[in-house]
Amino acid sequence: MRRQRWVLPGAIVVVSVILSFVLRDVAYQAIVVPFAYVLWIAGIYYAVVPQFVKWVILLVALCLAVAWNLIPDWRPSARKAVQRTRDEGQVESLARWIHRARESNYFKWQLANRLAHVGTAPVDVPAGKNALPPRSEAVDQYLTAGLNNSFVDFPNPRNRFQPRLPTPLDVDPTEVVEYLESQMEMSRDGRPTSL
Repeated sequence: MRRQRWVLPGAIVVVSVILSFVLRDVAYQAIVVPFAYVLWIAGIYYAVVPQFVKWVILLVALCLAVAWNLIPDWRPSARKAVQRTRDEGQVESLARWIHRARESNYFKWQLANRLAHVGTAPVDVPAGKNALPPRSEAVDQYLTAGLNNSFVDFPNPRNRFQPRLPTPLDVDPTEVVEYLESQMEMSRDGRPTSL
């Protein structure tokens, strides 16, 4: 494959060397002689111009170049429209974490950590209401892992073809959210509570 890549440039170089040797007289008559003639005529015209005129032209060109750089630009500056990015809301942020939780244990742990912090917020149960619904063992382990563990405690397999080991973070987040919603509904006392 590499040899085929160098065949075309090598062929071009070989053909160029052969043609330059064969056509050297034609190239000399068609390119070198006219170019030398133009340079000779330009040298004669340059020698005819007095030295004083050459210095004046050089100083005028230099002054114009300096003045051109010092004069401020009179055209209004074209400002690029600044695109303001919308701040990400809490719902969008949580939706992004839920979507990323499918990729690796790190994102699963991030989601579990966020939900565990929501789940550990103090809940006021009004008098006369039933006690909070009991958590399932899987939800309890999920929230505990989100609070007390780190994502390093649940490493991904080193080989892509190895199956992932089951972790407490494998619980479906909707089950945890349903538990947290039921917890909030029990604490509602006539006024809306938000996560």
